[in-house]
Amino acid sequence: MPGINKVILIGNLGAEPKTHTLDNNTLANISLATTARWKDKAGVKQSRTDWHKVIFFGSLAEVAAKYLKTGSKVYVEGRLQNRKWQNQEGVDQYTTEVVCNVLKFLDAKEANPTDSSPAENAGQYAYNQYFAPEDQVPF
Repeated sequence: MPGINKVILIGNLGAEPKTHTLDNNTLANISLATTARWKDKAGVKQSRTDWHKVIFFGSLAEVAAKYLKTGSKVYVEGRLQNRKWQNQEGVDQYTTEVVCNVLKFLDAKEANPTDSSPAENAGQYAYNQYFAPEDQVPF
């Protein structure tokens, strides 16, 4: 029986996307914050923020790099991937990241025709939901 590896996150970007080119394929990395809020037994409000590494490949990386900004609220869907490498001292390093294949922009954009042309306003909504074809994710 095959396993299931699916992650869904809704959160805010901690910084601008970082883009790279790897083997003629564009990739973008973001750091996504998710915050849980609750009240403890004494009724005091508590919160915890977790940070997640998210990677986009191909045209999805280009869209992320073009439209995402620090603080952007997004929905991402993908799968977990663990990587291992050696640092400059030869010590093994590990990381877990989300390889994203669905990106939805959740920020409400104000369309003000006096600020930009209609074509530019249309671009703000053009990628409200973007799915990357599976064949663009190199594995």
